[in-house]
Amino acid sequence: AIGCSVFSFMALKDRKVKFLKKNGVSIVAKFQSVEVNSSLRVNGRSPYHILAQWRNPVTSELHIFKSENLWFDPSDYMNQDEITVFVDKENPKKFYVDVSFLPKLAS
Repeated sequence: AIGCSVFSFMALKDRKVKFLKKNGVSIVAKFQSVEVNSSLRVNGRSPYHILAQWRNPVTSELHIFKSENLWFDPSDYMNQDEITVFVDKENPKKFYVDVSFLPKLAS
């Protein structure tokens, strides 16, 4: 049951990312920081998040976007000030921070 729930979660996540890349709006957000996700620990380690912010030019609202969990510190690879974020047209709370510029973690 646990294995099936993990597999289902990953499949839903992949579907969300594909949907947002295809149907969402691509925006450029300003890199803000890298932080440790201290709310999660696996084998004594916590993952990292990349934070980016974007101000909606229509509403002037400031949006903070947080990447998926990253199991290595991406700080050394943050040599850019801007990050692409795919946002749902109807709901900006549904988004995906594009971290494809980071190296892949070896298995």
